[in-house]
This record gives sequence, C-alpha cells and structure tokens, in this order.
Amino acid sequence: MTYRVSRLPTRISIELDSREVFVLQREDDGQGAWALYPVSDGVRGAMIDRSQHANDLIARVTQGLICAGHVASVDGGYVVAVPIEAGDFYISSFGYLCSRNPFRMVLSETPVSGFGIESRHQIRPATLEERLAAGLDIADTTRAAVFLMKKS
Repeated sequence: MTYRVSRLPTRISIELDSREVFVLQREDDGQGAWALYPVSDGVRGAMIDRSQHANDLIARVTQGLICAGHVASVDGGYVVAVPIEAGDFYISSFGYLCSRNPFRMVLSETPVSGFGIESRHQIRPATLEERLAAGLDIADTTRAAVFLMKKS
C-alpha cells in the first residue's frame, strides 16, 4: 500500500493506492492559507484543518499513513521513514525492510518485496528532495528515511 504527494501551485493531492484521499487547496484565489479536505469517491468533504504552511498539513496526513503501514511512492522508487538510529538495512526472507543496528527490527508494515525491492543494493539513504516528495517532516530529529530503488 503506497501513498503519493502530488504538488501544484495552488493544489496538493495526497493519493493512496492511486486514489485521491486528501486535497490541500489555497484559499482566497490562491493567495491565502492552505486548507485540508478529505476526499471520498472523488467528492471533497468538509475542511479538516488550515495552515499557512502546507508542509505542516502534509506531514500530519503522511504521519498517519506511515503509522498505518503505508510507504511513500516517489519518482524512481519508494521512501520509508525509519528511526534515526537504524542502520545496516536488509530485506528479510519474508520481504520486509529490516535493520540490524542498533538491534534487529522490522521497519516496514508491508512487504517491500511486493514493490520489486529484493536486495540491499536497492536501499540507500533518502535525499532531502525525496523526503520532501514523500511529505515527511524534515524537522523531525527522531526519524530518518531510506530510499528503495525500483528495478529498471
């Protein structure tokens, strides 16, 4: 299960498994604050929240998606939020993203092998641009992110 953040100047769409589930729109003809709305079956619901900073709203939504076990789909692969101290990543025999440091732990709620990720050489630290594309809170000092490269 993957999510994707698609950004336009006055509209940001958050899709879950290729279906729009949230939309952020600028108020006041594209000059005002950002408003967050749920979307169900293509119909926008009532405003949930608003903020001057779209990234704050995006981070709130994506944090919930991450906690529910979703992985961010970005250009060229996927981004998975991981604890800052996690390292020495590998794919388990069951297909889950795992780390050996500081102790062995499973980092993904869903098997990443289903996305075509099968070996360590497909795992690297995510860049700032990839983390932003995934909607992650880059100010969160407790989380890092890894990029999982799609097979060519």
